[in-house]
Amino acid sequence: MKKNILILFLCFLGYNTQAQTKVEPKTDTKTEVKIDALDKVTKAVCDCLNKNKTDKNSDDLLNTCMTEGFMMNMADMMEKYPDMMSGDPKASEKMGQDVALKLMKDCPAFVEVASKSSPNSSVTKQITDPIQTTEGVFAKMETKNYTYLVLEVGAAKQKFVVLESFEGEKAILGQAKALKKKKLAVSWKERKIFMVKSNTYETVKQITGVK
Repeated sequence: MKKNILILFLCFLGYNTQAQTKVEPKTDTKTEVKIDALDKVTKAVCDCLNKNKTDKNSDDLLNTCMTEGFMMNMADMMEKYPDMMSGDPKASEKMGQDVALKLMKDCPAFVEVASKSSPNSSVTKQITDPIQTTEGVFAKMETKNYTYLVLEVGAAKQKFVVLESFEGEKAILGQAKALKKKKLAVSWKERKIFMVKSNTYETVKQITGVK
């Protein structure tokens, strides 16, 4: 259970392929080892945790070190996971899983600090947060960093993001014309995800089902 929680936490930071460490020859006959992006992130996060784990509570420290590790190595991670640029939620999930597994394997401080997170921390909130439902009229499907379902709710419009498979998705995805002005009930939960273009994390409404 604890392992699954850690993997979900990395997914929320929400941010797909296995890159290999490359050895490239230089003209002076010496070799230059290209450090894998996952190794860079793991080292940065682990160094931060080991340096500061007595200075902050576990919740703040995890958020601080995870954000710092990704920001320091964002270019390398984008190169390793190019599908992230298209907003593919599966790419985000795969990246989070890879980093979580790497940290759990190579960074004892990560497991130690994460295990001390409070029940209200971001590590556990994604599991315990209640599912909510919003009813409205279908307006459009929108693709920016991610794919969004937009509903007209009264005089306002609300967006719900597609991050993973959900109940009723076959009747929604790719069916924009058929859904025009149709009343829908969207089940959702809050989640923080990384926005590549703005280089920040934002709280969104993740779709869990549509009727």
